[in-house]
Amino acid sequence: MRSGLSGVVALASSPEDHWEGAAGLADLDTGERMTPSHRFRVASVMKPFVATVVLQLVDEGVLELDGEAAPVAGGVTVRQLLNHTSGLPNYRDDIVELFEP
Repeated sequence: MRSGLSGVVALASSPEDHWEGAAGLADLDTGERMTPSHRFRVASVMKPFVATVVLQLVDEGVLELDGEAAPVAGGVTVRQLLNHTSGLPNYRDDIVELFEP
């Protein structure tokens, strides 16, 4: 825990196989063990991964960079979502709702 991390969850999946595992504690006060069903905030770390996949889909012709991002965000283009100029409200305004199952 010197790293500041009390636990970790990892999974790997392919068409032929699936593996998931967890180690460490989910709650330091109660000693609850980490499980693969625990949720994590990945915050801005996820942005480059999502952008890479979206741009690959653009390259494959599945998405249009200047096409509408509906039904996820009507009136907004994929490009605007990627460069954070969509004008959509900040999801952090209700962080509790974001993590509700």
